[in-house]
Amino acid sequence: WLRLRRFEKGWLGVLMVAGLVGVWTWLLPGWGIPNHPRGLVQEAVSSPRWKGGFGARQFIWRTTGLMVKDHPIRGIGWGHYYFLHAAYQGALYSSTDKPHDRPTVGQVPQVHSDPLQVLAESGPLGSIAFLWLGFAAFGMGLVRVSRSRSPDETGLIWALWTGLGLIAFHSAVDFPLRQPQPALLAAFFLSGLSVLAIGGKKAKRESPVLRYAMVPLGLLFVILGTIGLRDQVALKTGFETSLAAMRLPQVDLREERLNRATEILEGIQYPLPETQDRWLYLSRVRLGLNDPDGALAALEEARKYRHNLALYQAWREYGQAIRSPKVVLDSVLGMIRYNPNWAGYHQEAAELWKLLGNETENNRQEELAKKFKV
Repeated sequence: WLRLRRFEKGWLGVLMVAGLVGVWTWLLPGWGIPNHPRGLVQEAVSSPRWKGGFGARQFIWRTTGLMVKDHPIRGIGWGHYYFLHAAYQGALYSSTDKPHDRPTVGQVPQVHSDPLQVLAESGPLGSIAFLWLGFAAFGMGLVRVSRSRSPDETGLIWALWTGLGLIAFHSAVDFPLRQPQPALLAAFFLSGLSVLAIGGKKAKRESPVLRYAMVPLGLLFVILGTIGLRDQVALKTGFETSLAAMRLPQVDLREERLNRATEILEGIQYPLPETQDRWLYLSRVRLGLNDPDGALAALEEARKYRHNLALYQAWREYGQAIRSPKVVLDSVLGMIRYNPNWAGYHQEAAELWKLLGNETENNRQEELAKKFKV
């Protein structure tokens, strides 16, 4: 009986390791993530930026490097990266003094590297604490495996350690610890290793909180994961519904679809950076419903969460809807700040300055439009 129990526990660990690797691999092909129908690997390989290695990530990391250069000791402040990235991205474009080949730029909520973002936001001291925590977690798992007196626990320990390893890999080139689901999963793995590091009956006696915490942590992981996926799917569905509605020639049917898109977007409550795009989508939907006041209210909410090109594009649509050249000009100047080397924005600003009677600014923007013409 004891041999059978040990055999079962050993295979349980092997199955957990296989399951973790399997789930991680499943997310890469196209059937894993709703927002990436072709799969992360296929999208990366087919992207023209793939030729530069990490491509877009390299540019993001260079942008983050400017923040570290400007704030080498204390950092830019915890949680401030999202609000400052677009401005630094514009500064990086401006430093090249070369024409940009597209009007849009990447909408980047995170660094795509947890260690680098910690360095940018909290400086060297924050990085030391972050790395110490990471190495301590792996050290605890490795030491426990090497000193384990209970062979039937080794498989479980390796399963927990493998889970932390996969999260650490993603952490180096992505931002899993900035999202609740993988962060809670990491806490779940850590609590398991903490219990097993004490071992046997001593674990039951000295760490009951950690042992019992594993169950609610696991439940939280499942609940938040379900809610997060639901809201991200709702964001995509609401956007696509509104986009399709705008193309409908029938007024009644268009209003019905736009009202449906409004219900979907207003139902999003999950506080992830990605889902805050709902305010930009809502502003467009309300403009489609001839509700400029509602669109303005949505844009004011979006201003709290969005500091990028998409925000000013939405403001431009609002200015055009209410026929205000001043609002349109302010939005175009905002877009120039974030993408200063695109000739189209300078040409648009020149025309608006001319309409408002400012020949000096009109001439200056026309010169910049000629300089950056592709």
